[in-house]
Amino acid sequence: MHKIKRIAIILLVGVALFIMSQTFIAVDVTQRAIVVGLGIDFDKEKEYYQVCAEIVSTGQTDQSTGVFTKMVYASGQTVAQCMVNLSTATGKEMSLGQAIIIMSGEDAVKDVSVQKTLAYFDVSNAFKEGTLLVACKGKAYDFFQQRPATSASVSFALAQLFPDDHWQAVSASVLLRFLEKQIAVGHTGFINVVDLVEQEEIGSTKEQSEKKPMIYKINSCAVFKENYYQTLLEGEAQKGFILLSPEVVGQTFCVPYDGDRPDYMPPQATLTLHDKKVDVSCEGNDKIKIKFEMEVKQSKTDDYFLGSPLTPQSYKELTKTMLDEVGQRAKEEITAFVDFCKQNDLDVFGFSKVFYSKKGKKWEELNLSVKDFDFEIQVEAKE
Repeated sequence: MHKIKRIAIILLVGVALFIMSQTFIAVDVTQRAIVVGLGIDFDKEKEYYQVCAEIVSTGQTDQSTGVFTKMVYASGQTVAQCMVNLSTATGKEMSLGQAIIIMSGEDAVKDVSVQKTLAYFDVSNAFKEGTLLVACKGKAYDFFQQRPATSASVSFALAQLFPDDHWQAVSASVLLRFLEKQIAVGHTGFINVVDLVEQEEIGSTKEQSEKKPMIYKINSCAVFKENYYQTLLEGEAQKGFILLSPEVVGQTFCVPYDGDRPDYMPPQATLTLHDKKVDVSCEGNDKIKIKFEMEVKQSKTDDYFLGSPLTPQSYKELTKTMLDEVGQRAKEEITAFVDFCKQNDLDVFGFSKVFYSKKGKKWEELNLSVKDFDFEIQVEAKE
């Protein structure tokens, strides 16, 4: 079952049980606001935060998620003060145990230490360590005012970008992992930047279309080093980073058909990355060897190639020329990512860990960083 549906069911069942019981718990739930998403903005001139919280509201249903949400917001000098002010303004305690998304606005990303922004959640006993981190252009408050095309909840719609099966072609950034990377070897982590894409509603009236539904895309990452924003990772370099992320598959490549083909077939084949093996090793004091093996299959309109035990063994239909083309594209993207890391001295992937795990403190004495590494990249594509 999709994790968004699971969360919605858990919330509804939990609320129902609270209401049905005639104990002190039923009173307690009326005093809590169940938060599913948070947006954080920072005003550099006034030096204060604004936090908007998407909270669950019972009594109404959303066709896609099964819950109805509302937005509340408050300001303060710290995120903690904002949360207290939210509780004061609403008369309810902010319950963070079900939060699935934290979104930072552009100012909160660039103008203040990310450690200062996220410290409140790091020390919170109720907050989930696996909560997703994302960023946006402009203000998070404005982002949360938009209407998603796939859900009535912004938080649930954002979480759908990172499904359980990892067929999303986007590497997720979660709270605990991100904060650990700021103090671990390399001191570098990332947060995905979500862009809005406006959708037209076919057949809707002018009044219904005043607030266009939005879908989301992720074409860049905000990179942080030692808790401060450095630059954006985007384009071919971002694609290379996602390729090296072991848990992510689903990327597509378009290559020309090689040899004869039926007239009804298109001139290009769309190939999907179904599986991969990433092996990163080190030699000497400064050489990194990347061996990337990828398995691709031609994209179909059904699940013929998705590994169902009821489907027969498929024949090989990709030529060596087509596979070599895919391998070359992948190598160019990985090379672009490596060049980004060296030029900006940002170890987004964690190449330094390979040396540290092998040499320990002896390697630390060399005082090398990713800009000093020599990379050797090998890519093999197969069907």
